[in-house]
Amino acid sequence: MTILLTNDDGIDSPGLAAARRALAQLGEVKVVAPLSARSCTGKSITIGRALRVVEARTLDGAPAQAVDGTPADAVMIALNALLKRRPRLLASGINLGSNIGLDDVLDSGTLGAAFEAAMRGIPSIAASYCMDGREPVEEDLREAGEVLRRVAEFVLKEGMPKGVDVISINVPQGFKLGSSPLRLTRISTKPRRSPYVRVEGGYAIKSWSLDLYPMDGEDTDVGAVKRGSLSITPISLKLPARRRGCEELLKALQA
Repeated sequence: MTILLTNDDGIDSPGLAAARRALAQLGEVKVVAPLSARSCTGKSITIGRALRVVEARTLDGAPAQAVDGTPADAVMIALNALLKRRPRLLASGINLGSNIGLDDVLDSGTLGAAFEAAMRGIPSIAASYCMDGREPVEEDLREAGEVLRRVAEFVLKEGMPKGVDVISINVPQGFKLGSSPLRLTRISTKPRRSPYVRVEGGYAIKSWSLDLYPMDGEDTDVGAVKRGSLSITPISLKLPARRRGCEELLKALQA
């Protein structure tokens, strides 16, 4: 059984190492991740230059391969060139920061990697640790790794739930399995506050915290995490909206 593991924080992220250690209990983990941090790249891919693939090691010394491109680049190159057999599962993370709300879902390289694999029929999980502007806590990463392992084990045994292409996990700081609350959530559609601040020469993102996200209902990923709950969000890639009711648009074009 092969599990493909990637992220958007780069090959030397402690979140990637925590995910690898947890998933190694389930099967062979192949790590193919960006050479350096490529956060907020969504599902973008690299054109106009050749992408290098180099032998590397994770932060805890496990063998890996690093791609000097985006998370989506890493997934496609892994599937098409590096892996000897099709993986049973794609895991992306553990991201050092939240991926909550529609803004994050569309921006996140962590989720972009999961979408890339899911589009090719591979069950995909994106895991994020909602650290709030501080250094990652090792115990929190272990808990996040155990959550990822349990979700991955379920998917490997039972398959993805019907109609679900990606499972997005957001683990709040201080979460403890067995005592902290769990929520099955939907994506919040409230836009986050702009992270840009004025700096010399223009505008830049200086920090990122949960304060950027407006409070939402307990059934949303944002609302759950801001209340200290683990958020499990099923995502479908079926983006097209219903066509019924849009007939007048065609008529206007034909007039």
